[in-house]
Amino acid sequence: MRLALLFLGASGLIGYAQSLQVEFEGRYWPTTLSGNAKIGAADLNTTFDLKKDLGVGNPQVGDFRFTLRTKNNRLQFGYEHFALDGDQPVTRTIEFKGQIYTAGSQVITDARINHIVLRWNYWAVHAAGRRFLLGPLLEGHGLWWNASLSAPALALAGTDKRTIGYPAAGLAAEVVAHKRLIFFAQGAGIPAGSYGTFYGYEAGARVSPVSHLFAVAGYRVFDVNAKFSPDYARVHFIGPFVGGIVRF
Repeated sequence: MRLALLFLGASGLIGYAQSLQVEFEGRYWPTTLSGNAKIGAADLNTTFDLKKDLGVGNPQVGDFRFTLRTKNNRLQFGYEHFALDGDQPVTRTIEFKGQIYTAGSQVITDARINHIVLRWNYWAVHAAGRRFLLGPLLEGHGLWWNASLSAPALALAGTDKRTIGYPAAGLAAEVVAHKRLIFFAQGAGIPAGSYGTFYGYEAGARVSPVSHLFAVAGYRVFDVNAKFSPDYARVHFIGPFVGGIVRF
């Protein structure tokens, strides 16, 4: 009896292992940025625009993902790094961490955002011989923000560090147009009341020119509107992406 149970358990594990697919994915995402913030300002109306006031450019982002797939489940870990840099005279007086940067002074911006995410989705709906898949998507996010402004001519410098964690929920879908062509879309977010709003979504296609290799391309939106009363920071990234996947 024990031998039979051991055999059945081993058979189940072997079957699970045979259905398991492992993916390594890398994407290049040239984003378009918009955003504004109020950080450490005594005046409640003191906000600054990342692009207009600080001259922050559009970050070129590397998006790295590790995915485990079974027949009806997908578990994915992702990491990306955003570098927000600017160096220009401010056109109006702004306040950051209690420091006053007067209009016309040269201000250097150095901000870094590290973002990790854990995603899980379950294909609850499959139709047309599994050519159409749809299911719930759950995510857990972590953000580390390190931003500094400096004005050497004024001998001013200030740094702000924040850590943000939040869950998100949404839907994911895949359409298998051909064994080598798959269209996908997913989106998840959360309205967190006094803590802000967070959401992201993407859509695109995966093409497999040869076995185990995919080219991927699409369009993505990622929005963080974090509130730390009385401060807040909002960053909005959009743009197309391209990349590749290796599947084992």
